[in-house]
Amino acid sequence: MSEKLMNLHLSGSSEVGGGQYNEVRMSGGSHVRGDMECNCLHASGSSHIFGQLNCHGAVHGSGATHLQGDVQASELHLSGSGHVSGHVHCQDLIVLSGSSQIEQSMECTRFSASGSSHIRGDLRGQTMRASGSCRVDGAVHMDKVELSGAATIQGGVECEEFKGSGSLDIGGLLNAGSVEINLTDGGKCTLHDIGGDRVHIAPEATLKWPGFFKRSGRLSASVIEATDIYLENTTAQVVRGARVKIGPNCRIDRVEYSEAFSADPASKILQSPVKL
Repeated sequence: MSEKLMNLHLSGSSEVGGGQYNEVRMSGGSHVRGDMECNCLHASGSSHIFGQLNCHGAVHGSGATHLQGDVQASELHLSGSGHVSGHVHCQDLIVLSGSSQIEQSMECTRFSASGSSHIRGDLRGQTMRASGSCRVDGAVHMDKVELSGAATIQGGVECEEFKGSGSLDIGGLLNAGSVEINLTDGGKCTLHDIGGDRVHIAPEATLKWPGFFKRSGRLSASVIEATDIYLENTTAQVVRGARVKIGPNCRIDRVEYSEAFSADPASKILQSPVKL
């Protein structure tokens, strides 16, 4: 865009049409009706854009920010009550904090969420870090995923490295090169199927009193399949791998292995293990 474009500053209860601008600042109850292209956007208070937004720089929204169309930007930062009705595509970073809702899919390089975030479509990118309450109605395709708090993903997760803690609910296949899940005290993890090269599921050791540890977190899954598997506090129908080690407090219906198998006496294997 040309650097000779005018700046747009809106405050209070004001309204303009769309267009091309350099810097856009919106505060109070301001509205833009129509598609807008700009170099940067700062919105605070109750701000509405009724149209597509194409920002060549960063979009910063605080308070009640409502974007009623697709968003393209270098970065998107939403805090407070943020709402996007369309698809979001960012070349670099998306940061959601407070209470944020994205009605369609999102694509970015880096994604960070805290507070309460809800994405109703798929999420694609390179790195995902989410804490607090994060919900994705679609699937997640990332290189690296780190989840803590309460995370719900209705579709599958495909990544190279997955780390999770807290309460996890994944409705589809978790497929990753490395899967590491720390079962925190009181956390309940429900996953459909897990597949990867290395799967390690164990409670997070939390010191309650000197010499006493809380280990009450638990995970349940249908099928866990990987080259190397170590499980604690896990309930699964089928565990299949080359090297399988079942630690304490597990209940497994069937184990299939090709190289090595061991099980803690405190766990239950309902069927005799099968060497492939």
